[in-house]
Amino acid sequence: GEVDLIVCFDAQQSPTRMIQRLGRTGRKRDGRCVILLTEGSEEQMYTTSLEKKKYIFRVINEKKDMFHMYVNNSRMLPPNVKPVVQEQVMTIAPFERGAAEKQQRPAGGGGGGGGGKRSKT
Repeated sequence: GEVDLIVCFDAQQSPTRMIQRLGRTGRKRDGRCVILLTEGSEEQMYTTSLEKKKYIFRVINEKKDMFHMYVNNSRMLPPNVKPVVQEQVMTIAPFERGAAEKQQRPAGGGGGGGGGKRSKT
């Protein structure tokens, strides 16, 4: 599919994971990535991930002669398998706030968890 915007609600310490997440956008046209961070440990984890990513890119660029790309790879699928692209349209009902909670509550409103108000008799 075509994704224009990626919003990450947490940072990944692994630069590979971040690249995988952010790589979902911008495949066919320009996209945008937004990462929401909290100050402190999550921000530090993101900074560390960026430093690791820069290191990996630098090593790849400096050591290009160490990497060999195989242009003439053999077919990975058996010859009798012919993949076909299928486009499907999904219809999603409008979101109703509170509808999920109504479905999950047992009749009588109590959850049996002891968190409700009780009257003295």
